[in-house]
Amino acid sequence: MVSGILGVFSALFLFARKAVKNEPMKNRIENMADNLNGYLALFKDNRPSLMTMALGRFLQKIAVYSLVLAGICMVTLPNEAHATLSSFFSAIFVTCMTLYLAIQWNQNHRATIKNSYKDVALILLLLAPGMVYIFDLVFKTGFSNIIFEKFGYTLGINGLWSIQFFWAVFTILLMYIGFWVISVPVFLFLYSIIFVFSLLIKTSYKHVDTNIADGLSAVLVVMITVMKLLGW
Repeated sequence: MVSGILGVFSALFLFARKAVKNEPMKNRIENMADNLNGYLALFKDNRPSLMTMALGRFLQKIAVYSLVLAGICMVTLPNEAHATLSSFFSAIFVTCMTLYLAIQWNQNHRATIKNSYKDVALILLLLAPGMVYIFDLVFKTGFSNIIFEKFGYTLGINGLWSIQFFWAVFTILLMYIGFWVISVPVFLFLYSIIFVFSLLIKTSYKHVDTNIADGLSAVLVVMITVMKLLGW
């Protein structure tokens, strides 16, 4: 399915580049091809590690925009419409943030750890037992009794310190190990795609055509045709 779509778009691009005679339309196609070549040249001239960092910054922007759009849909659209669109943009947000965090965690690990010290949400999560205890003292809710009894401690400062310490250590270890378990496969998958794509662009530039977009499209058409003939 994906290979078929790529083949169709590549063939249409090559056809438009070579067959269109209308001058205004041809100029637009040429401008589009020049812009595309500029982006593709980045893959030819830069290491995959630099491209993954650039991709991470792009994904971060997409995540922010999708979150804003999801919020706008929830506020402005009717229930059925906003449910569909907000779910769509929320899925984009989660996907982009997962990919962005995987890139940051693997390629910019130390800076990511340092920045996490400034993360208000993370700090509040680590201090959750103490905050519940203070909340209970102020509003007399009784949540602390439930938590303390669950862990076998008596209500008081000594029990609070013990629960707070173990909660913080457990949360940090769980998140740290979890980030590695989740981010490494995701990062390796992204890096492999960028590496293969960069190699494909270099090959097309070297052996097929000086125009990267034309060369890449030709290589894709040939590869997909061979795949279809082999029944892949």
